[in-house]
Amino acid sequence: MLGACPTWRRSVPASRCDSITESGSFAQDIGHGWFELGAYASLQPTVQRFSRRRLGPNADDNSFSRASAAATAGWTTEDLLQGGDACPVERELRALRPAFAVVMIGTNDVERVPADAYERNLREILRRVEARSVVAAVSTIPDHLGTAEFTARSREFNAIIRRVAAELHLPLLDYHAAMSTLPHAGISDDNVHPSSFVENGDTRAAVFTPAGLRHGYNVRNLTLLIMLERLVEAVGAPG
Repeated sequence: MLGACPTWRRSVPASRCDSITESGSFAQDIGHGWFELGAYASLQPTVQRFSRRRLGPNADDNSFSRASAAATAGWTTEDLLQGGDACPVERELRALRPAFAVVMIGTNDVERVPADAYERNLREILRRVEARSVVAAVSTIPDHLGTAEFTARSREFNAIIRRVAAELHLPLLDYHAAMSTLPHAGISDDNVHPSSFVENGDTRAAVFTPAGLRHGYNVRNLTLLIMLERLVEAVGAPG
């Protein structure tokens, strides 16, 4: 889950969950200014809006680059809800008070959480976000290519995500659909995590050129910016 708010709110948060979101390839290059918008130059105001406020003692910590206590490799929806009102979701929402949250969780659930429990947990996470007057955009998850069973289950979970978003009238970021035409479905050689563009030995996950956008993390970062732009437009936020 990544939470973000424009500058008219008290803070600009970034709340993260499993390793696909915890990864330095997700959003952090944008926050540090290591991006190339290519044909998407119109997204520059969105980058500036969500990068301008410092979070915490580190001057580089902003909505894209901030490391979060709610991000741990291997976490499931159950982990995010452990502790009731002191659970990671609540801690992040209380600390950061976002206007928006982009919620993506489920790849680890595919391996060990039944579909009905996953849906129940996802709804509870979204209920908690809404209770804090935060606008949640719900993201589908990448294909899990570890086994044929996990691939099928990841697609079952994506059907749940799409249905829950529709029923709750929440904006949907369909990351899975955006990944569907990429080489190896945008997944790296480990068959679980998205791939990243590498140039001259450097990982460049926020390069939005045709070459960069053949990789899963690059597509995730681009779709994140597009969703944030649309959320700001939808609420009529000031510049």
